[in-house]
Amino acid sequence: MRPKIEFSDAELQKAFNGMEPKTFRTAVKAGMRRSLNIIKRRAVANYKREYPGSDRYKDIHAKVYRTGTGAMIDLIFLKKSSAKAYVLRFQNAGTAMRVTRKEYDRGFMPATEFFSEALESTREQAQNELMRNVNEAIVKKARKEGLV
Repeated sequence: MRPKIEFSDAELQKAFNGMEPKTFRTAVKAGMRRSLNIIKRRAVANYKREYPGSDRYKDIHAKVYRTGTGAMIDLIFLKKSSAKAYVLRFQNAGTAMRVTRKEYDRGFMPATEFFSEALESTREQAQNELMRNVNEAIVKKARKEGLV
């Protein structure tokens, strides 16, 4: 049996009743973005610790889906990323030993797992703050619209 969370907030109920779907979706996306940025900030901090002086951390991208139904953090964002942004995936997961056809060793890249560690360490915090951030964003948007 799934655990049930009961929630009662009069302001939130007023906001739900009078808000248009587009406005509601915008508020949900704002709340999700705040929670997603918790994980992103940790991943960027881990990357800067592992690779000081590198600016590839700018290619760690957080995106909330247009419909407001979900979100993701990606290590490569094709629209705005630099030419070498694909290296982030190899730096996170590492590579196997590489050898040419003539048997010359080209080495391997050890895994640093900066992204995986950030995800595991901040997942609970982001999940706990998700509902709070979404509720705050909805109430804020409703106040701006004059519904509450």
